[in-house]
Amino acid sequence: MTATPHGGLRAVPPVRVVSRALRPAPRTSEEGWVAVAAELAATPHLAYALLAEHKATEQGLCRACTRAGRGTPYLPWPCSITALARASIEHIRRARERTAATRQLGDQATDPGQ
Repeated sequence: MTATPHGGLRAVPPVRVVSRALRPAPRTSEEGWVAVAAELAATPHLAYALLAEHKATEQGLCRACTRAGRGTPYLPWPCSITALARASIEHIRRARERTAATRQLGDQATDPGQ
């Protein structure tokens, strides 16, 4: 509901968020994990920010994964968020390597000296 200019309320249609590409739903948790890492790879700055936040304490716990209401770390590091961010960065690295290899093949195909 949102307010109207005259003080009344009106219903707001739900917003549907659609991914950049339509993909079939993952069938396994591994496929789901890979899909989430690939989505995170679209925003590399976020993956790096997550890694910066989720660091180990001297006790080997994740500094950012804290008990609700207390703020004390309690999950072992590396936590699942760290693993996800690392998988995302690995996805970015592999994509860059594929792009570089494709460009190199394209350059070789168009180079008359070879």
